[in-house]
Amino acid sequence: MSFTLKYISAFSIAIPFVTSIIRYKKLDKRFNPFIWVIWVGMSTEITSTLLIKFGYTNDWLTNIYILVEGILLFELFRRWQLFSHYRWFYLTILCLAISSWTMEWYIRESIYPPFSIFIINSSLIIVLSAVQGINTVLYKEPTHILKNPVFLLSVGFLLIFTMAILLEIFWFYGLTKSRFFRIRVYQIFMYVNLITNFIYAYAILWIPLNRRYLFQF
Repeated sequence: MSFTLKYISAFSIAIPFVTSIIRYKKLDKRFNPFIWVIWVGMSTEITSTLLIKFGYTNDWLTNIYILVEGILLFELFRRWQLFSHYRWFYLTILCLAISSWTMEWYIRESIYPPFSIFIINSSLIIVLSAVQGINTVLYKEPTHILKNPVFLLSVGFLLIFTMAILLEIFWFYGLTKSRFFRIRVYQIFMYVNLITNFIYAYAILWIPLNRRYLFQF
């Protein structure tokens, strides 16, 4: 596996990170949870690289990150009002996510092994929410989808979290048996991650301004 591709894919998050830093104060606050996901993701990549460089495992850090990421994205979907007709939905998935993560930690008796069950469950919820986001935009604004941040981010979520589900399923059902197959799957994931980060950066450019900035030139 190309280490160059690995690091380019991992640190491609720097593109949406820098874009979000530049525009953060002016952006619509409804999108803040996504911006925070980018910031946490960037911090996690840097810390993981340092841990591995000095001979430590980064599994515990990844497990903490996926929980924080899930909570922030659930909050993002709540602010988008994707499930406004089901007000109980947000609290339900939030409680289930935290319970699932805690239960897996309890069962494994350690925070170090990858929490695959939680990754699959939370990723599935995010994928379904992303599909709802895409449907909502297509229903309301079918002609401006490439300038709609909800649509763009939903597409990005759909790509990366569907791949995350497949990766964990492959891990359960034979990913470790073939080195060639394992390398190919991870390569596909890295390309998807790279594409997704470009989508995120582009979406940030189309996030509407906060109201107090609308009439400032």
